[in-house]
Amino acid sequence: MSLREDREILHEVAEELKRILFLCKSRGTYKGGSFGLTNSAAFVAQSLPDGVAAKLVSVVDGNDVDREVTAFRPDIVILEAIWVTPEKLRELSRLHPAVEWIVRIHSKVTFLAQEGIAFEWIREFVKIPRVRVSANNLEFNNDLQAIGIDAVYLPNFYPISEVSLDDRIRRKVAWLFLHSSIGMPDNSRVHVGCFGAIRLLKNHLGQAVAAMRFAESIGRRLAFHINNDDPERTDNVIKNLRALFAGTKHFLHEHAWRPHDRFCELVSVMDICLQVSLSESFNIVTADAVAAGVPVVASTEVKHVHWLFRSANDTRQMVRAMCLAWAMGSAGALLNRRLLQRSNRLAMREWSRFVMPVQAVPEVDPIADAQFWVNEIPLRANRSLAQ
Repeated sequence: MSLREDREILHEVAEELKRILFLCKSRGTYKGGSFGLTNSAAFVAQSLPDGVAAKLVSVVDGNDVDREVTAFRPDIVILEAIWVTPEKLRELSRLHPAVEWIVRIHSKVTFLAQEGIAFEWIREFVKIPRVRVSANNLEFNNDLQAIGIDAVYLPNFYPISEVSLDDRIRRKVAWLFLHSSIGMPDNSRVHVGCFGAIRLLKNHLGQAVAAMRFAESIGRRLAFHINNDDPERTDNVIKNLRALFAGTKHFLHEHAWRPHDRFCELVSVMDICLQVSLSESFNIVTADAVAAGVPVVASTEVKHVHWLFRSANDTRQMVRAMCLAWAMGSAGALLNRRLLQRSNRLAMREWSRFVMPVQAVPEVDPIADAQFWVNEIPLRANRSLAQ
């Protein structure tokens, strides 16, 4: 059954529609671009079953929440990430006694360890009436439940659309511009994208070393692409990246943040994308590359990439996975795309269980699903290789 058919069935049998308000904290540092958290919330809000009224708003801080809830009158408010204090959320719960509140966490334990207030606040949240926490990662959601925290699993959804003729033309123009601006002939370079926020746990430096080794192994110069708005930025990761490329035949390219559609155009002209970070709960940049048909090597924690293209934090493993992704090309990209589509189907079922009566959710057919992966995917991959 397709995702579209699932949504149609859910809409037909829904007994009660709900109004859902997604709230993100505004981030001024992205200068008009977009970032993963808002994209994540927007994709879910836009993909819920027809008839569910969903709205996404970015606010400055917790003091703006009451205004938005009063204006929209939702049944459910989903606070994306941990940013509203327990004191403020307790006050909001009293002001809006008919509202169910969900604090949706987009990180796993390794990343949360950097936030000194994370588990202190989580423990306080679940003491407040009509407030629950949620994880977008099943493993972490199970961890929370195992330690006595009532958590609801609300995973990410990533919309995939077919590439139109206009999209292909825009990508070709972006590809030509990229090559002309760098001044590198096609047969002398390999473009590797390692996009996303630059943080220690994102492992940019380790991935840059692996990308250099990969480029050397195929006899090409490396163009390594990252996101950075500030040319004056001098934190340790950026300093080390710039020093790594200085005086070599390889190139480091720093791109400003941009709206999601334009960012996807940039991703689409990469030869390979790397997302071998040290902790991941989903990773939207990987989904961007998968949807664009770009070969990807990702962390072992990213489940919407085929296991052939997942790597631990080891440069030799990364290089091997990059060589395989490079060799398989569109066949490997097809495997990843099917995994992302499956992830979407399962995510929509989880969200539908949350917003609609249990009987409205069509069950997964495990036998049909297993037969698809055993029989259909190898056949399609072989056809793609043959072409």
